[in-house]
Amino acid sequence: MDRWSFTIFKKFLDARAIFAGSDFDIDGAVRAALDEIDEIDFKELKALAGLQPILAKRHYHVTGALRWFDVNIVPISGLVDFAAELEPENGAIGEFLLAIPTEGEDELHAEELCRKAARQSDEWDIVVGISKRSWAVVPLARELFALENVSNDHPELQGDAVARREVSARLASLQALLETELHKVFDNALWFRKNHQPKRLRQADLNSIASDLADRRFEESPRLHNELLNRQRPSSNAIAAQNNLLRRMVLNEGEPRLGIEGFPAEGGLFASVLESTGLYVQDGDVWRFGEPTKNGADPCRLEPIWKKASDYVRRHAKRTVAISELFAEWRKPPFGVKDGLMPILAVAFILSQRERLAVYRDGIFRSRFDDVDVELLAKDAAFIQLRWMDLSDVSRRLLSGMAEVVRNLDKSNDLVNLAPIDVGRGLVAIYDRLPQWTARTMRLSSNAVSIRDLFKRAHDPNQFLFDDIPGTLGEDVSLGKEDDLRRVIESVRDGLGELVLAYPSMLQRLRDLMLAELQVPNVSPQSLAELRARAENIRQLAGDFRLDAFAGRLTQFDGSEESFEGIASLAANKPPRDWVDPDLDRATVELAELAQKFLRAETYARVKGRPDKRQAMAVMIGMDGRPAPMLEEFVIADTDRAAVDDVIKKVAAALDTADTSQRSIILAALAELSSRYMQAPKPAKRNGKERLYLDGWPSETCPWPFGGARQRGVGGLYAAASSRTRDRVFLHRYGQRAARSL
Repeated sequence: MDRWSFTIFKKFLDARAIFAGSDFDIDGAVRAALDEIDEIDFKELKALAGLQPILAKRHYHVTGALRWFDVNIVPISGLVDFAAELEPENGAIGEFLLAIPTEGEDELHAEELCRKAARQSDEWDIVVGISKRSWAVVPLARELFALENVSNDHPELQGDAVARREVSARLASLQALLETELHKVFDNALWFRKNHQPKRLRQADLNSIASDLADRRFEESPRLHNELLNRQRPSSNAIAAQNNLLRRMVLNEGEPRLGIEGFPAEGGLFASVLESTGLYVQDGDVWRFGEPTKNGADPCRLEPIWKKASDYVRRHAKRTVAISELFAEWRKPPFGVKDGLMPILAVAFILSQRERLAVYRDGIFRSRFDDVDVELLAKDAAFIQLRWMDLSDVSRRLLSGMAEVVRNLDKSNDLVNLAPIDVGRGLVAIYDRLPQWTARTMRLSSNAVSIRDLFKRAHDPNQFLFDDIPGTLGEDVSLGKEDDLRRVIESVRDGLGELVLAYPSMLQRLRDLMLAELQVPNVSPQSLAELRARAENIRQLAGDFRLDAFAGRLTQFDGSEESFEGIASLAANKPPRDWVDPDLDRATVELAELAQKFLRAETYARVKGRPDKRQAMAVMIGMDGRPAPMLEEFVIADTDRAAVDDVIKKVAAALDTADTSQRSIILAALAELSSRYMQAPKPAKRNGKERLYLDGWPSETCPWPFGGARQRGVGGLYAAASSRTRDRVFLHRYGQRAARSL
């Protein structure tokens, strides 16, 4: 019946079955394929067996870190070499190796090789097992591979559906039988561990062995139960929540729960990684980051990794240490921190040790650890570096002096801690806030230029404070000498103070020039309000776009630096951030020119029916045989009109008691009285800033003929006459068509 293909013998069922009939000899093809198989492909055998990793379940329950051992099938002949070269992949912390005899090894020899293989590696945990059923695995595997070769290498099966179905059925049966046999091997294996007696265990007991090995190798692993981050590769949603929390850590420190409202994903991370661990605690009325053992307890076992990081940075204090180096240390036993947790733990470490750590971004010192830094740290920890700060007695005295400089120049910084990092941050923060013009101008003292160049090159607080700053005074400076120490501190104080005041002083000079050109006596609110009204009065009057822009900015001018920057940028044709020294020279001339156009436009305000905001007058008197008449020119603003009227009333009241029938006598009296005031010396006045003013004008820019360096006349129509017997007074009012003689 078998020869006629009516029946077929099912080897693994140990029975015959009705066969539909086929011309293909399956058994013969399998025997031929077996003769061609010299060695078993154990990688393929492992794939066919479907072996799963062995989890350290108890360790995971305690620490929150999932660790596992890979399972591999290895021939006894190459077992020792395989164990010596073993490097687990995909995050495994070791391997369970099942030894399979392939060359007829006896049981004693096989066990000795297993014992030797288990002692091979110190870096990884290796557990080697062998079972009496291991010898049955090879024949099954050989026949399975032979049957696969028959299925793949015989094209005649493509046209023989009956034979093809039979081969597929045999493959399925053999694979199931092999898997069953391998599981039986695991259930009855004798397992060898380093420094332990061999022990026969069931497959379910292997998880306990895995946990014991994980506990021993990672005995200082943190206990953080957060499945989102306590893993090697967090999900994209977990990464997004982590980044949100990192930004809040540097931006919202001091707020309860870092300002997190409700229960978003980052709220859960905060509760499990920062709040429950004691890393973010309330210190009095303030919430701040601290060390995990500050309150005497360390429930999440974070103190070991904190100590490791501190010791590592301190041990390499002469150089910067990349955060990636700390990550590498934390990955190693006995810590085994997962990559997903490291960014948050690293930022918490930096914030808790800020008094002793200097932070660098790509080699450049950072005066403030901000959200950009944490974003770079999360992407690539090598971008952020740390350096440990140490102090000596001399260093402390220098720091004390520098701290006083910071407090004087930055009133918002109390600088309680005299750590190099804090003092360096304070000094650099003052420099960083300087306008960009200050970083470019050469209109500074040599000391200020040296200090500025020093800050430009600063990248390390220790070197900056203790080497670079003293170096500005020469090589013979010794910080141990009290005089040299005082000179160093004074040099920084004077230079940095000059840098801080350079930009405001420059703006004030330009502002005073503009106000003098516009004939504004001071910067009182009343004077500035009058100037704004004058500017509003001539807007869109002359058809000059630059003059209109100038007047428009004057309508918003309130005397502040911000409002004047807009006017100065118009004159310089550049925004303040782009100014260089020649731009200020150009702005000075342009401001004077715009002011002259402004004054000229005011005299023609009547053309468009607008009121005259200012009235220019002149008094000319010839008397007492003077070779030239006396001339006085002045301007009366609308705001002075009330005072003028009050004086007129008082003078008129006095004249009413005199004989008004003789008009010439009254005019002569007024002329002589005017000459007294014209001949009297101008009283010098000083404003609140100790600046000399004449008649309400800065002495160096006074527009009147007696005003010093820059004299100019007031244009207009004059009528003058001089006689020994008669005195005539002529008043000229600008904006009128002719002079009116009194």
